[in-house]
Amino acid sequence: AHRVLLFARLGQVRAEKLQEAPMALAAFHEVIKLEPDHPEALAALEGYLQDPDLRVEAAEILEPLYLNDSEWEKLSGIYQIRLEAADDPERRVDYMTRIAQLQEDQLEDLEQAFSWYGKVFLERPADLGVRDQLLRLAGNLENWEELTSVLSEYLADNLSEDETSRDVAILLGGLYDERLSKVSEAAGCYRRALEANREDEEAFQ
Repeated sequence: AHRVLLFARLGQVRAEKLQEAPMALAAFHEVIKLEPDHPEALAALEGYLQDPDLRVEAAEILEPLYLNDSEWEKLSGIYQIRLEAADDPERRVDYMTRIAQLQEDQLEDLEQAFSWYGKVFLERPADLGVRDQLLRLAGNLENWEELTSVLSEYLADNLSEDETSRDVAILLGGLYDERLSKVSEAAGCYRRALEANREDEEAFQ
């Protein structure tokens, strides 16, 4: 208890009297290590989430606490901060996927989950699992227009004629045809698949 008081006071002095924000954050981190639910230290660390220089470090400290306390809304915010700071594509996709799963499983916000899986799809268009998630959520939400918008965005940005583009074009064509009754848009998608491969039986049919 004595060390908790000492570090809490140190953090307070560094923050308020000395304007040494990084040193204050370090002191509050020591408090949290000793007493994870210390209200003043938690409030101070949450304040640093607004600091452009310290928000990532504060997020790293708070992430396990929010996870342990089932603070799902706050945890989603932490993942978004860490996503913004992530350069590695694998790590970025990991955070986007975590946010999507949190939104669906814990916060029960299917529209947000769909939106985040859409972002994952644009990073990983070849991932069939992500496509399945989008199709499943679109079925639950009946938001086929939004799904066709995400798929169209990928095709517009990706003009190569690889297998992924072909598969997405066929999928999009089917959605336009069967879900939205947009026959000319569907034909355009099938035409794109055929341009990539004149022998494409599925697109021709």
